[in-house]
Amino acid sequence: MLRRTLRALALAALSALGTLAGPHTASAAPLPALSRDLSPFDTAGRWILDRQGRVVISHGLNSTNKFAPYLPMLRPEDADTMATEGFTNVRLGFQWSALEPQPGQYDEQYIESLRQAVRMLHGRGIYTLLVNMVGNYSVDFAGHGAPPWAVFTDGIPNKSSNDYANALSNPALWRAYENFWKNRAAPDGTGIQDHYARAMAHLAARLRGEPGVLGLDLMNEPQWGDLTPFCMAFGFFGCAQADAPITTFNQRLEAAIHAADPQRLVFFEPHYLSDGGFASVAQLKAPRTVYSFHPYCPTMILRQLSLPYVPPSRTLGGCSALEDYIMNMQVNKALRDGNAVMMNEFGATEDVTDIGHMVAVADKLMLPWTHWAWWAQDPAGQGDDGKRPWEGVIVDPTLPPVGDNLVQGKLDVLVRPHPLVVAGTPTAWRFDVPTRTFTLSYQTKRPAAAADPSLVTEVFVPVRQYPHGYTASIQGGMQVSAANEPVLRIKATPGATAVLLKVMPRP
Repeated sequence: MLRRTLRALALAALSALGTLAGPHTASAAPLPALSRDLSPFDTAGRWILDRQGRVVISHGLNSTNKFAPYLPMLRPEDADTMATEGFTNVRLGFQWSALEPQPGQYDEQYIESLRQAVRMLHGRGIYTLLVNMVGNYSVDFAGHGAPPWAVFTDGIPNKSSNDYANALSNPALWRAYENFWKNRAAPDGTGIQDHYARAMAHLAARLRGEPGVLGLDLMNEPQWGDLTPFCMAFGFFGCAQADAPITTFNQRLEAAIHAADPQRLVFFEPHYLSDGGFASVAQLKAPRTVYSFHPYCPTMILRQLSLPYVPPSRTLGGCSALEDYIMNMQVNKALRDGNAVMMNEFGATEDVTDIGHMVAVADKLMLPWTHWAWWAQDPAGQGDDGKRPWEGVIVDPTLPPVGDNLVQGKLDVLVRPHPLVVAGTPTAWRFDVPTRTFTLSYQTKRPAAAADPSLVTEVFVPVRQYPHGYTASIQGGMQVSAANEPVLRIKATPGATAVLLKVMPRP
């Protein structure tokens, strides 16, 4: 009863703040004209496409409330700041335990809180990827996600501790996942994985037609079951037996979601240790599916374990080589399997050198991405409140997102010129930080359709990097936006097969 009361109060507060409003904003300066008419989305090969067949390359931020009652935490002023800096997606975490508190019973108020967050963000040109944010399965293991009625450990002693050691050393946690993969019956006799699939389908049905939804992410960082210690020892290049249940799960969830909403993008992730370089052989080969991955240097885990920690860029030899390996490995997997691809978590650190390296590699690999995080707290983190200030972009989420309450150094590396939508097929883009020179090249033929010179390519050119404005030289196209607009718009010259853009700062 208390949880429902808190949710009702929060919904009233969200409405009072104007979260259901469309393009209106409370910020003093006008926001960039980010597109609000991209959906429904589709995929073609490695690319996410908008409704016109243009390639979508979004940069975004994660936002997840991992503490009950698990309501979205973003405010309109947060969304204004994100839009101003050119972020066009939010990976918004929700909790299975909040969505389905009792078997087969869905909390419609909770779903409404998600819908209002989606609409508030979409009013500013930001699209929402909703992720079922399971982490260490449930609160039983200093984590979150699964409701109590879906946790089965078969009497194995729970050696839970308030850190990330659970995923690597807790047999009770492994058995909880094992029973999930085996679809152990819930108290009502229905398998817990069946319940999960029905809950996701219910959410998909409730959000059907919402233009601000980028897609649904099946499960955050799924973990192996009883085979975890074997796979940790021998599965660096793939652990097929442990990944097989994840493939089955992916297929079941994709079918359930697309039965409820055939046009919705479905995102799926590799197993938890894939973050650190372990190969994944789990698959999902179906239309409108996106492979999404999280590259993290293993030294990041040391901080969660309260062990001596050195920032990634200052470790012996640096983390850059491993991060390069992980990112290339994951992109190559998506290419082999025929999935679109997105890097939807990275950079949970205050190490701006490391973050700068990763976004540069992402540009080289032509990846859309979502940084972790706008603000971060975690029941598996340090301290009783689980706050992780080193991971966030905002320092205090209860204060206005301005000035010193934003980690300006982190924004300086995250906010960079990049294509928003490409009316063709990208071939390369690069931002040279010392000279602030940005280049983009693309073929005018779209991934799934012919060239159409009436369509517009949109490139974000941030004031943060170009405080005095910019000049743009274009081969094979023409600028159709006003000078120094933060969204540079280009149309290809009729008959052109390729376009080359070069942006440079004004003195």
